[in-house]
Amino acid sequence: MAACLNVPYLVKYFIENGADLTSCDSKKNTALHYLCKIPESNYSLECIERFVEQIKIVNCLQILDSKNIDDDTPLYFAVTSGNVQVVDILVDAGCDVNVKTTDESILSLAIEMKAIQNPTSDIVAKLITAGSNVNASDVYGYTPLMQAASCKDLDSMKLLIQHGADIHSEEYTDGDTPLMCVVKKIFPIDILMNYCLERGADVNLRNKKGQTLLMIVAANNKIQIFQQLIDAGADVNIRSQDGRTALQFLDPYNLLIVDILVEAGCDVNVKCLENGETILSAAIMMKATHSPTSDIVAKLITAGSNVNASDVYGYTPLMQAAFCKDLDSIRLLIQHGADLKHKDMDGNTLINHCLQNENKGKSAKDILDDTFEYLVSNGLDIHHIGKNNRNILHLLPQSGTKIFYKIKHHCDEADVNQQDTDGDTPLMVSAEHFGTFVSYFLEKGADVNLRNKKGQTPLMIFATDNYKEILQELIDAGADVNIRAQDGRTAL
Repeated sequence: MAACLNVPYLVKYFIENGADLTSCDSKKNTALHYLCKIPESNYSLECIERFVEQIKIVNCLQILDSKNIDDDTPLYFAVTSGNVQVVDILVDAGCDVNVKTTDESILSLAIEMKAIQNPTSDIVAKLITAGSNVNASDVYGYTPLMQAASCKDLDSMKLLIQHGADIHSEEYTDGDTPLMCVVKKIFPIDILMNYCLERGADVNLRNKKGQTLLMIVAANNKIQIFQQLIDAGADVNIRSQDGRTALQFLDPYNLLIVDILVEAGCDVNVKCLENGETILSAAIMMKATHSPTSDIVAKLITAGSNVNASDVYGYTPLMQAAFCKDLDSIRLLIQHGADLKHKDMDGNTLINHCLQNENKGKSAKDILDDTFEYLVSNGLDIHHIGKNNRNILHLLPQSGTKIFYKIKHHCDEADVNQQDTDGDTPLMVSAEHFGTFVSYFLEKGADVNLRNKKGQTPLMIFATDNYKEILQELIDAGADVNIRAQDGRTAL
């Protein structure tokens, strides 16, 4: 009771008068448990010293390591309370410095508490000197060295390594090593990296995802140690389980690191196993979304990236650049031999990708000048019939009216009544885009009574979306209001 109420002089009084030192409360806490969590004072320290002396006399040293119902020992409470001198007393008395709490070793706990309570505390050093296992892992495979990395405690990391901590140990979840844990944290690590490398750290060790330290460094943008790892023998072409090399972990792509990797001999034509995308295609998309002024595309091409490499969908870097309306990359790719006639897996050519995505950040004239006209002048076949049997007129409605007025003179030879694999004509497809260009298609001679494979006419398709003005325009052009579709319905 006296220990529980934090009255150390009474505890001392009871000890000197023969109190049972092994007695515990309903939670199996002994008086020593309570004394170890009391803030240090002359009274409390004197009391603990007297307690320890007495258990030695009565040969009850097991009390030092007695556990309550939560498996916590007196040392646990001394550590969590930051009581350095109490830890000294317990250690000198021979307590178990390798005891585990519910989830972790007492050493890992001390490192954690040091970060939370007192960065200058030397409890960690005291436990290591007393023989705490520097490689003891918790239920997740987390070691004291990993805990120190997680807490950004450089001093403890050095101390642990000096006393034999395994710099190649792997935690159970991702298989990360202590250095990988360090890299994922935001604090300077070049000094520690040197320290570990000098002690034989394997820079090509992989975690459970097949990732090396170099990949994790790239993903976390730790530029300051990139060259350091390469100089130490890091393999720039190792692939992770998803097929990526360190180059493909850069996000966003960092030109300085790209230069370092290229100079180190990285494979600039490596493809991602998941979708077959090359680093060049990825860089074009990244340039468009993150850094339009970046010269990463030029650097990769100069380094030997294949300008005609395609992914699993058949998309090439040129198609990606056309989709992004990136004229600089388009010019560069064509200058280095990009194929303007390449077809993707759906049989679509560059024209489909060019008109597929209007860049809202530019004016229509800029879009046209930057992509379409340039591509046409370099041999783009705008009259290609794709795998789905669509021509350029099918694509116009999705490209937007602004682009249309700039490129319609290229469409004079296109068949306005061309039917795709569903039997839809350009006029029918325009219903999906608010009836854009209906007047233009009618002027070109669109057959208003042509049917698709469902037996539907343009009038029926537009009736579904209640385009009243367009319906009148179609009727004026001769649309038959009584034609029946395959399901027997008329436009009515």
